[in-house]
Amino acid sequence: MAEDVGKGLGRYLVYRILLLIPLLFGVSVLTFLLVRLGDSNPAVMVAGPTATLDQIKAIEAEMGLDRPLPVQYWTWLTNALQGDLGTSWMSNRPVTEELWEKLPITLELIGFGMAGAILFGVVIGVASAVRQRRLLDQALRIVTLAGVSIPIFWGALLMITFFFSVLGWAPAPLGRVDRGLAEPPHITGMLVFDSVVTGYFATAMSALAHLALPALTISLITGATIAKQVRAAMVETLGSSAVRYARACGMPERGVVWLAFRNALPDLIGFFGITFSLALGGAAISELIFSWGGLGQLGLEAITNADFAAVQGFILVMGVLTAAIYLIADLLVAAIDPRVKFQ
Repeated sequence: MAEDVGKGLGRYLVYRILLLIPLLFGVSVLTFLLVRLGDSNPAVMVAGPTATLDQIKAIEAEMGLDRPLPVQYWTWLTNALQGDLGTSWMSNRPVTEELWEKLPITLELIGFGMAGAILFGVVIGVASAVRQRRLLDQALRIVTLAGVSIPIFWGALLMITFFFSVLGWAPAPLGRVDRGLAEPPHITGMLVFDSVVTGYFATAMSALAHLALPALTISLITGATIAKQVRAAMVETLGSSAVRYARACGMPERGVVWLAFRNALPDLIGFFGITFSLALGGAAISELIFSWGGLGQLGLEAITNADFAAVQGFILVMGVLTAAIYLIADLLVAAIDPRVKFQ
């Protein structure tokens, strides 16, 4: 039986990975066209405001922008399949190198932020569902409504104003660590993990302090959305026949709540995947406001400066991350829910 399940899971994994190929191809085509059909001309920005038309034309030819769009796309695609996403005209560095450098920084922020969001959302959502239509439920629903109504950029600014400017509890929103502290040897690129593993504990504490506000912003705003979904799922499962039967058999209330949560978990995992992918976009705003220096900030700056190669690489990586998140969520649901068939 276990062997059959393992084979089914393996076939399902291969099938889902194969589905990613046309998805990522579509993302690459759409990104290429949106970037190329915009008004910004990177050759003009590279040449500078005093450049002549002949100089701009020469730079366009050097960058390959004078070729037909299908030729430009085919050149970019064949290079991308070999791991070459071009060179950023802003930094004059390979885009692949920059993305690989910035990715762990964003994953560290998203990891802490989403861990807090899931914990906050599950606790608030379950508590609200268990005490539905009571005072606690009404209070928690107001809290979650406020959370989902606040844009992430405004939430970030409120966090800075309150915890840094007013209370002085948080460090200045300028990077990932205090100036003057030695950075640990590079292992993963995630500053907190690398600092702890290599014994740079002062750097680890500073990194955690700088991480607190941007991660808390993501946790509270995303967690409010999760809490509303958890409450709705728990209310439904608490009223199901399985839960009513468990109560009739004398199961303690704590066991009843756990049973209801387990029954709701497959649907919630799928929703966690959706919120995780949405948090990637929200992290870009947080990174810009907190000067975090991650993948999101790189992408926003590339868009502002019409850095075609960096924009295409950024969107492609975000597409891969989003697809990977959905794949992991589907695999977890398939592994824990016996009703799901591996097809």
